[in-house]
Amino acid sequence: MVINDLDITLSRKAMKSIRITIKGPDALVRVSAPFWVTDREIRSFILAKWDWIIKSRAKVMERSKAIPKKKEYITGEKHLLFGEFYEMQVIENSIGPAIQLRQNQILLFVRPGTTPEKRGLIVESWYRTCLQKEIEELVQKWSLRLNEPNVKWGIRKMKARWGSCSPSKRSLLFNLGLACVPLPCVEYVVVHEFTHLQECHHNNHFKNLMSQHLPEWPKLKKYLNIFAQKNMIP
Repeated sequence: MVINDLDITLSRKAMKSIRITIKGPDALVRVSAPFWVTDREIRSFILAKWDWIIKSRAKVMERSKAIPKKKEYITGEKHLLFGEFYEMQVIENSIGPAIQLRQNQILLFVRPGTTPEKRGLIVESWYRTCLQKEIEELVQKWSLRLNEPNVKWGIRKMKARWGSCSPSKRSLLFNLGLACVPLPCVEYVVVHEFTHLQECHHNNHFKNLMSQHLPEWPKLKKYLNIFAQKNMIP
């Protein structure tokens, strides 16, 4: 079915009413309708919803543009490390795998025929090593400053949080995605999780403690959220 030069996929099902869905990066319009509804009635229904359809398609396509492309780990690709972009250079040799950081480049040494998936695992391992070094220094610093000894910590891939704290176990976890954000933001997350050892909830007491520990924390939190949203992290 074509309405106003827009292709619409129509399917008939055992249902009670007409339903319109808009999906996919191309914002395809799909209409499901009961068997007993005529084409004319369907067309009238669609036209009555036309403004909503146009606005919804625009939103879907805008969201699709924002979805980051899957990394291929090839020469020329841009990668973040602690808030700075580096251009990847892939070098095939018989020794790899290895990664070197040189000025504004990430040199990825791999054996010939290494798949993008394997390259990704190599880069992920390197990110983990880089982040471990920074976290270890920050944990030592804030453990002494806040008089919080014997704190265990680790790094894990997370989808929705930058970190987590288990006060009973005196254990902190940090998102691997922190390897991509500026170091002051990494420190903010470390302090945030340390503060949860003293206050579990995000209440006024927690905020007051954060202000005592790291007065600029509200600005760092805001900057971290903006940076992460802009660059699709994590």
